[in-house]
Amino acid sequence: DNFRQLGDKVYSLMDQLRQHQMDLKKQEMAGVEKAKKITALDKQSQALQLALQNEVDAKLVAEAEARNAAQMQALLQKKNRMLEEAYQLALKAQEKVEKRLQELRDKANALHTQNEYLQTRIDGNEEDKGALKYELRRGEDELRQATATNAQLMQQRQDVEDKFNETEAETVSFKAELDYIKREDMLDETGRTKPILIESESKLVERLQINEFLFSAQQARNPVPMLVEKVGHILEMVHTAQTQSDVYLQDLQRSNSMLTALRHKNMALYEKVQMCETWKMRALLKIASNEFDHRSAVKGHHKAKDQLHTLYLDGLQYSNKELVELHKIITNYMKQENVKEIRLQDNSLTHSSVKLICDLIDLCPYLTRIDLKRNKLDEEACNDIQKFVERIPGVTSVTRDPATGDIRAKSGVQLRMIVALEEQTPPDPNEQPMSPTAQLFGESEISGDADDFLRGAAGVTTQSRLQGADATGMAGLGNSKTLMAPQRGGLGVPKGGLGASQSESMLPRIPGAARR
Repeated sequence: DNFRQLGDKVYSLMDQLRQHQMDLKKQEMAGVEKAKKITALDKQSQALQLALQNEVDAKLVAEAEARNAAQMQALLQKKNRMLEEAYQLALKAQEKVEKRLQELRDKANALHTQNEYLQTRIDGNEEDKGALKYELRRGEDELRQATATNAQLMQQRQDVEDKFNETEAETVSFKAELDYIKREDMLDETGRTKPILIESESKLVERLQINEFLFSAQQARNPVPMLVEKVGHILEMVHTAQTQSDVYLQDLQRSNSMLTALRHKNMALYEKVQMCETWKMRALLKIASNEFDHRSAVKGHHKAKDQLHTLYLDGLQYSNKELVELHKIITNYMKQENVKEIRLQDNSLTHSSVKLICDLIDLCPYLTRIDLKRNKLDEEACNDIQKFVERIPGVTSVTRDPATGDIRAKSGVQLRMIVALEEQTPPDPNEQPMSPTAQLFGESEISGDADDFLRGAAGVTTQSRLQGADATGMAGLGNSKTLMAPQRGGLGVPKGGLGASQSESMLPRIPGAARR
């Protein structure tokens, strides 16, 4: 029974398999027929598209011919109107010429009549001509007499000028001789003997009143006691100054250790400043390059439709180095013809930046505006920029606004370029160039002086022995020296070492090296 059931199942499965194969063949035949239909439909669609394209081209050709015919008709009508106007002008000109011809004929008749009248008067003017010739001869005689008198007066004037020059030469020689006598005899303007005084650039001569003392001593009969007393006073002051210098040397030895620590700290700050300058350069250049990059994936960024760029660089402290890098960025991105405006307001640009600004103007041929307001460009720099703009090819006229100082360049009647130069501050000739990170770290003149001191020889001095009054070369000033007790204050070394910060020995605060 089991075998019989298995055989029945096998036969049933074989029947199902044959049925499925028949269905598969039917579906394959149906797919082939559908593929043939699709191919036929594609061919029919291509034929319809070709016919549609031919109809569209024929329609465009017909419209173009209609437009050309309309334009030709308008042109012929315009020429007809111009010919009619020219004909009317020719008729008016002919009338004017006929009127002018009639006037000239009338004038010729009048002149002919006047000529006949003047010919009748020629014979009556012979007597007047004889009287005029007599007066002409008399005037020539008077002119010869005046010429002779003028020659005599010129000779007299030359003689007087020679005498005056000789007198002046003698006066100058007399003055030179008097000045020589005064210098040799040490006399003043009134002829009295000048006192002997000391001329020196030192302020001690004025503070100690040396010249006043010498003047009063030379007025006395015996100036030696007064001179000895003054020399003793000066030696006492020298001894006091030597004592104070010993104290200063002690303070210097204590401050050298602190200056060494400050030097290390300054080096670390210098490395940070260099890193900040590098970051600032990259940030400033990234601001310019972002204008040229296609950032369609950035949310809120819209691409300019006209492909023209405006560089907003106001108040970014752009220096000559940044301007050179900006020139390289525009060249590398090949956006020379797409930059229409560059804004460089409030960047402290001076006369040294004029060449780089002119290079930017030359680099961008379609630049319409460059904004240089609130910088430090003097009048000479503005004139140099104006001369460069005048030499740009295509510029026909360059004007300067008297109120704002802006430079406007025109090509015919079209405005080609505007260089805004309003609110310029005159540069300070004594101003020292500041670091690019001065505004970030709060650097001032005090920090600059500290850096100069640390950079000099005094910042690395290590003195192991104080040079007092008994040192070599100080003989004659005594063997005693005064030493002050160790002091506690801002310049001492902390108890905990160089790195400690205690209230008893706080280092002086430097604005440029404050803790962050």
